[in-house]
Amino acid sequence: KWITVFAATGLVFSAIYSLRIMQKIFFGKKENPVHLSDFKWKETLVMTLLVLPLIFFGLHPKPVMRSAEPVINEWEQKGVIHEQGSSTVTSNVTPDKSDQTNNYKKNNN
Repeated sequence: KWITVFAATGLVFSAIYSLRIMQKIFFGKKENPVHLSDFKWKETLVMTLLVLPLIFFGLHPKPVMRSAEPVINEWEQKGVIHEQGSSTVTSNVTPDKSDQTNNYKKNNN
């Protein structure tokens, strides 16, 4: 019983301490303000090269989906997934007991 009270008290005090530290970090006075510069041209180039493909594939996912199509079709044939309407949904296919036993024997020999 006492250990529960001790643990709950510790939890409350640690939450109070954490919130006070966060408040001091984010809203405390700036003693030595540091000016951070913007990206240099090299950093801007790298960020642009990383962000442009993300935006492109976000707006036009067809090339990625087309490259994954053979694997998806293979999974459909094996019964790992099944097509429902126009979207592909994973199913909860679980192997039967003999499959699990055979896999155990293969892995432990």
